[in-house]
Amino acid sequence: MVNENGKPKGMKQVLIERGLWRNGLNADCQLCKDKVDDVTRIDCCARRIISLQPDFMEQKSALEEAILEAGHKCIFYPKFHCELNFIERYWGQQKDMLVRIVIIHGQACNVLFLQL
Repeated sequence: MVNENGKPKGMKQVLIERGLWRNGLNADCQLCKDKVDDVTRIDCCARRIISLQPDFMEQKSALEEAILEAGHKCIFYPKFHCELNFIERYWGQQKDMLVRIVIIHGQACNVLFLQL
């Protein structure tokens, strides 16, 4: 969605080209800013109209495209949900093992880990 100069067209121009623009349409509305979930709201603002277009819904993020292009799988976890994040479980297990080793082997082991 770029013009002949290579610059992004913007929501208004894209909606005009698709015949979806109407006068007085705001870029975004308070309901969209507040993330109010209402499936009946389809044309409250330009952001909502463009976000419901099939090609925009299917568009992957730049990060996801780069990962897939490199031949890897891309799995996104829910934001801020540590119980579903593998790395949080891994580090939790490592900290637990360290505590057990220190308890079993005593203070000498603790000094060894502090030197690392």
